[in-house]
Amino acid sequence: MNTGLRDDSRLHAYVDNELDVDDRAELLEGMYVDTDLRNQVCELRRVKDLVQQAYFVPPPPPSANRRASGFGQRRSLAACCAVLMLMVLSFAGGWLLHARDDAMTLLNDHLASLGAIQLKTADIGPGEPPRVLLHVATDNPAKFAGTLQQASYLLHKGGDDGIQVEVVANAGGLKLLEANAHSGFAKQVRDMMRKYPNLHFVACGITLHNLEAAGVPVDLIRHVRVAPSAVEEVVHRLRQGWMYVNL
Repeated sequence: MNTGLRDDSRLHAYVDNELDVDDRAELLEGMYVDTDLRNQVCELRRVKDLVQQAYFVPPPPPSANRRASGFGQRRSLAACCAVLMLMVLSFAGGWLLHARDDAMTLLNDHLASLGAIQLKTADIGPGEPPRVLLHVATDNPAKFAGTLQQASYLLHKGGDDGIQVEVVANAGGLKLLEANAHSGFAKQVRDMMRKYPNLHFVACGITLHNLEAAGVPVDLIRHVRVAPSAVEEVVHRLRQGWMYVNL
């Protein structure tokens, strides 16, 4: 493999999201076949997180009249590697967004515009309705709103064709699924779950464990499923033929 991939400045640029598309693709392909390189990048990402979170303060109780700022910012090395592997999977698996019939062309075009991926090797039966996994991992109200908006759009446009939509949340994204009276999204999530039986929300078990270990227990919205980890859920769905969108 290209030994230049191990150049420290290049790896730091990758972690800081400063590589151009071609260099980023080359590095991801290298990490797919080189475990040591992948671990090296994971360690750099972990150290960066530790520096950024050196003064982490758990969020205040719901009664406090201010936003919780540190909720989703603690990430373990395993979680960093999980996110990294999702990116590697997207390059390794390729892109497959061909409409199965004219009625789904618009919906598939929309998914393509979101950067949706689908493994070429996935087990996809002929005529199967589309299945979409939306992944949110950032404590960002704008992203939360966008995720729910995209889910609503997909379900509205593809409901007659039996579309299935799943939203998986980890790291800071877990705050979207918090059963908190002060949350601006809890009611919307509950309403959507009641309206769409083919919509499901999934929380990352690793993130829950890390937050509880830090003294920040999370009360999830009822009927939210807990997966062992977000990466396991994503890989499982990709192998089943689901389309994956990282929001």
